[in-house]
Amino acid sequence: MRSEFEERPLAGLTRRRLLAGIGAGGLGVSFLAACGTVAPSAEPEAKEEMEPETKAEEPAPAAEEVTLRYFSWFSERDLGNVESVMFEPFAEENPGATVELVLAPGSLVGQGIELTTMLAGGLLPDVFMCLAPPLYVRNGLVQPLDDLIKRDNYDMTQFAKNGRTAFSEFEGQVYGLTTYHHGEAIALLYNRQLFTDAGVDEPAEDWANSWTWDDFRDTMQQLTQESGGKFTQYGLDRVGINYYPNTPMLWDGSWITKDYQTITSDAPEVIEAYESYLALHLQDRTWPSRDEANENLGEPQRGFTHFTLGQTGVIKMGSWQLGAYRDTTDIDWAFTPFPKAAVSLPEFKIWGYGVGTQSEATDQAWEFVKFHIPEDRWALLTSNIPARLEGAEMFLRDLYQERPDVRVDVFVNSLPLGGDGGDPVLVTSAWPRMLEEAVRPLWNDMYAGTVAPADGLKNVKPILENILAEEAAK
Repeated sequence: MRSEFEERPLAGLTRRRLLAGIGAGGLGVSFLAACGTVAPSAEPEAKEEMEPETKAEEPAPAAEEVTLRYFSWFSERDLGNVESVMFEPFAEENPGATVELVLAPGSLVGQGIELTTMLAGGLLPDVFMCLAPPLYVRNGLVQPLDDLIKRDNYDMTQFAKNGRTAFSEFEGQVYGLTTYHHGEAIALLYNRQLFTDAGVDEPAEDWANSWTWDDFRDTMQQLTQESGGKFTQYGLDRVGINYYPNTPMLWDGSWITKDYQTITSDAPEVIEAYESYLALHLQDRTWPSRDEANENLGEPQRGFTHFTLGQTGVIKMGSWQLGAYRDTTDIDWAFTPFPKAAVSLPEFKIWGYGVGTQSEATDQAWEFVKFHIPEDRWALLTSNIPARLEGAEMFLRDLYQERPDVRVDVFVNSLPLGGDGGDPVLVTSAWPRMLEEAVRPLWNDMYAGTVAPADGLKNVKPILENILAEEAAK
């Protein structure tokens, strides 16, 4: 069967036929697959009638045969197109090059473990996603790209933050060329009709002058309704930044300093962030737990949320929900900037691919890393927002072109902001232990109201410091 991408230019991937399929990804499977080499064309034989004095041209030197091992996760849907969208065009532009796919696990932690195991066995792939620069650099997995960027005069200004985020650089050096935007709260949506019914103004579209946290909190209270001792509507369904380690971003705080050396969970801005965030749930009761929402509003059927049923006023959108909300027409929804504490920021993680330290074909591997970018190949293939600002804007405008009332400019204008891509603690080697042993238990206690944020965040600091020290000593 021919790929849906074969009969049109790659730029067409941004148009309707690709966009119609967003949100339809499947489950990944583990296997090793090789793409056949596209051999250089053979020189035609000399014609018999050629003049005797005419010398046949020297055949071009054969291109050096190189096989690049490429470690990446793809869904079953994506696997049906990865060869025609990426491998074959790369081979055509780089004669002699073959790309061999080593399918990575879907788990980000699992990818780091598997790569470390491959390194020990001398089988580290040439190209893979650099998910956690501090860990990958410390473990000797990934090469710095700065010299290659400088040599090729590669344009880093095409990316948000010039491609330098917590998920692409470490100690001032670039280790991953950013490929796509991802996030658990990549956008914030509101129900326009519920705002009108409550007699409150719609949020402004300007990120620089976004609604303040106090405005946001007051609006959520006005949207929350109660009758006969039972809530009939809530202001919030899921609120960004809902992936709770990133909550301090809006207050210009973080769990750890940007040099990954000092735990800052007890910093005033971090404490204020969690006190303000949890007040929505514990004091205002505008943000219910899932059980509370189901008890009061009824449990939504599969594929629906209380927001899409018109029972809550605001919800965060994960990057995997781009197509689902495009197709949600039962409610009048639109994008809004995040509320402003110290700043107003989206929760983008901007990930990219790097070159392995054991690669014996660094130049070709670098060419393949760059090949992800010009046509937004990987991002569009996997239905993700491209890292290139121009490509991302085109992607979003195309995606929502039939929904002119959703205020897509709000989403587009968030792209250059991007913060640093998330809390720097998320890319440390210590984070999985921190999350399981300390952060998640603390969050559950704070959310339940059994531990005050000021106390919990101070008490957890020595635990986090100990985990950080132990992981650094390994």
